[in-house]
Amino acid sequence: MVALLAIVLLVGLAEWRRPASEPARSVVPWASAADVTADTSDTWYCSAGTSDAGGRADETISVANLAAPGGPRARVRVSVMTGLGVAPTTTEFVLAPDDPRREQGPNDSQRSIRIADLVASPEPGVVVESRGAPIAVTHTVAGSGDLGAAPCARGSRAEWWFAGGTTVLGAQDWITLFNPYPGDAVVDLEFLTDQGVEAPGDVQGLVVPATSRLSVAVHDSVRRRAVVATHVATRRGRVVADQVQILDGRDGRRGIALAPGAPGPSSDWWFAGGVAAEGRSTSLTIANPAAEPVRVRIDTALQSAASLEPLTVEIGPRDLAVVPISDRVPVGTAFGWHVRAGNATGVVAQALTVQRGSPASIAADAGSPVAARRWTIVPGTSRGEPAQSISFLAVGPRAVVVRTRSSEDGGGATRSRIRIPADGAVRRDLEVFGAVTVTADGPIVVAREESGGFGLALSTAVPVCDGSSC
Repeated sequence: MVALLAIVLLVGLAEWRRPASEPARSVVPWASAADVTADTSDTWYCSAGTSDAGGRADETISVANLAAPGGPRARVRVSVMTGLGVAPTTTEFVLAPDDPRREQGPNDSQRSIRIADLVASPEPGVVVESRGAPIAVTHTVAGSGDLGAAPCARGSRAEWWFAGGTTVLGAQDWITLFNPYPGDAVVDLEFLTDQGVEAPGDVQGLVVPATSRLSVAVHDSVRRRAVVATHVATRRGRVVADQVQILDGRDGRRGIALAPGAPGPSSDWWFAGGVAAEGRSTSLTIANPAAEPVRVRIDTALQSAASLEPLTVEIGPRDLAVVPISDRVPVGTAFGWHVRAGNATGVVAQALTVQRGSPASIAADAGSPVAARRWTIVPGTSRGEPAQSISFLAVGPRAVVVRTRSSEDGGGATRSRIRIPADGAVRRDLEVFGAVTVTADGPIVVAREESGGFGLALSTAVPVCDGSSC
């Protein structure tokens, strides 16, 4: 069933979550403040974490104002929903635009909030609304001595896909379903596994009550599966879905990983955040939801401006494949890769990076189905002084010039100019105090990595699209 590919060394090789098909709806309409001058609104949804004492995935959200220097302030409201009939717990604040011309701290334009500081709940659903200026919202989850990171969702949907997961001994695979609306949602789950397609009765017709969140323990429904891809489909209503994977080390992997759902299959997936290192490995799971087989090509770009010989993978109907990605890459080399499906239906892809040693860690990356000229990175950790790395992958046949801008501690800005070769990869270590703005003169994909004593957090950044294209 599962194509487990043993690959020898060879010479030679979104908007992360796209907006919903209809505009995101504000859960609780509210008036703009006097200091908000623009008529811009923005809504994000975060579904993954917990905020109770001893919870499996302690959640922190980070919010950044995306307005250009001199632009409008963002009036932000964070609402935490904990169940039907329970009033949301809310907090409000104003974020200024990042402006190097005046003295300001990083928290003027960006703020991080630990959800447990607002309310204690095993099933918190978080809604972040902005009036006046657009925002970007990411979240992190902490647990098992590790940290996971991902963007929150820009909208709810009728279906979600998660390509990567496992329910081997010692593994927990959680799918969180958040319904922020006044009516109940009804949800079915289906799994593509290494032992075939499974749709257990206990995950059919799940009711997610209004303004509530439900966590589904995939490891209880499909036990002892090496690889599991999950399809979430609603019969009624719309939900926001995330995945939290926890491994306890019994299979040699330990840590916590957070992955956002893909809104559907795509013919293209780009991943920017790879680096080959001792004790570290990256693998890619590709799920084929179609009723016909599909041929998938994987092109891997190296930081040296070289590329590896392309890989071709045949995946059967409603099946999946696991592909080692980092095995062929020289140690110390950054890399990115492009997954291209040879059919109209497309595939779903998700990467898992495993770091062995001390600290042991895992990190999931859902990649991006789109390339964009503008990206935003919102750092999410507040544990110690993490090392920050940003990876860039050029998409297209010409070199791309990238400019980055980030806040300095106490005011001002740090700027850099980076050239990325055609279809090439570049990785840079940065001292980051606030959000990072990335602009390019051609399409790129951007990923961020944070590492330190807490482990490893890796995710694709947030694309900023202009409404017509990325």
